[in-house]
Amino acid sequence: MRARSKTVELVVGAKYHEPVFDILMIKNFTMFIFDFKSFVLKVKYKKLNLGEKMEKEKFKKDIKLISRTEKYKGNILKVYEDKVEINGKITHFDYIENFSAVGILPILSDGKIVLVRQYRLAVDDWTLEIPAGKLDVKGEEILDCAKRELEEETGYKSDNMDFLVSLNSSVAYWKSRIHIFIAKDLYKGNKKNDDTEETICEVYTMDELKKMIYEGIIYDSKTITSILLYDGKGK
Repeated sequence: MRARSKTVELVVGAKYHEPVFDILMIKNFTMFIFDFKSFVLKVKYKKLNLGEKMEKEKFKKDIKLISRTEKYKGNILKVYEDKVEINGKITHFDYIENFSAVGILPILSDGKIVLVRQYRLAVDDWTLEIPAGKLDVKGEEILDCAKRELEEETGYKSDNMDFLVSLNSSVAYWKSRIHIFIAKDLYKGNKKNDDTEETICEVYTMDELKKMIYEGIIYDSKTITSILLYDGKGK
């Protein structure tokens, strides 16, 4: 079901003309609009009149997972082939099992933001990202993991960390999420890169970061989301 283009009211009082987009939820809800020409803003939708309502549970009854077969097991990923029946027809999907993770947006006392530069083999590039890491320590709480990763990758510690957002970078293939926190009141700890990882800390203003995002210099999705969402919240 598709919603027609309409103008919605932003919480900051501005107007944003929303393009046609796919939507599953029908009643009042809040979502994030990612606008590359400006920034991420929290949008409060009024009830959308989409005609006949889509009943989520009824739709689910027409989809049945028949089997999930492991096809590949890597160091951090498992890849499965799902056999699925949809409306009486059989089709196949790929499903990836991986760890959920944490990400941290470290804010210095002057408002500048600490990012880490590290080599990513998949894109053959030294990318600029927020510090982040897998939730792979059994029994470790999400916030404790975020504090640990912040210190290990940047050498900073924080006792003032607020939740920002939890996001899924690819809903088509996996259900794992990355939980992102804002870290303030930073103080020195101990940077602890392992033998196979090297991170270089770099500090930027918000305007510098947004410029790099719009120019395509920063292209990591969790980093873009964190920066623009934090900026849109008005700190």
